[in-house]
Amino acid sequence: MLIGESSGSAYADTPKPIGWNTTISAPGMHAETLKHLIEKLTTAKCILDIGTGSGFMTACMAQLAPDSAVVYGVDHIKEINDFARRNI
Repeated sequence: MLIGESSGSAYADTPKPIGWNTTISAPGMHAETLKHLIEKLTTAKCILDIGTGSGFMTACMAQLAPDSAVVYGVDHIKEINDFARRNI
């Protein structure tokens, strides 16, 4: 469960708070983003996820990328980077 989330809303297609005054995007937004990036992700050599938040999208992009690709996830708040590393 994400920080600050109630268990009853886990599957709602809305942004969810993850702490540090930030949110993770709605699941539908993640799906739409991956749909638009799929052709690039499956052939990428290097991927940069700016504003990695929970690390979910960084992990999704890494799963879609070739095994030889390097995937970076960065955020401007150190604690969020640590949170993403623990999640991934």
